[in-house]
Amino acid sequence: IFEAASPSRLCSFGRNLLSASPFTSSMIEIFFVGLTTAATLFAALSAWMSYRVSNSALNFQKNYAKNQQLIAQLNSTISKLRTVKYLISNTMSISDDQVGTIEPLFIEVRLDLLRLEEIGAFDYSSHRISKVTSLGEMIDEISSENTYLAEVINALEARIACIFK
Repeated sequence: IFEAASPSRLCSFGRNLLSASPFTSSMIEIFFVGLTTAATLFAALSAWMSYRVSNSALNFQKNYAKNQQLIAQLNSTISKLRTVKYLISNTMSISDDQVGTIEPLFIEVRLDLLRLEEIGAFDYSSHRISKVTSLGEMIDEISSENTYLAEVINALEARIACIFK
């Protein structure tokens, strides 16, 4: 019932199949032209996306290099403000030596904020913390309502974020 198919018989079947329809070979050519076109399109899209990413990275690096000193000043001031906030929040649990560092650190922070205001990077006088002048007032005002320092920290972090937009 079943005959074994010989290789020559299978090859002649394939040739007969391809030669049976005149559109088959042209359809295969069109298919491969379509695949080549799609591959070219995707390669161009990939190149364009690569260009956009590298251009964005270059702009970020330029912006960072241009503002590196300002970013360092802002980060340093934020770090000092967080230290002051921690020390004032924990005046009962820290040592006397650490309590003694609060006022000099706060004065240093005020000077940093004034320097930032001089170069136009921060509006120190518009914040409530600019009204605090002495250590006693600082501990009373800031520890009872700990938003003074958080307000300035948030404003400085927003300034850093604004640089990178």
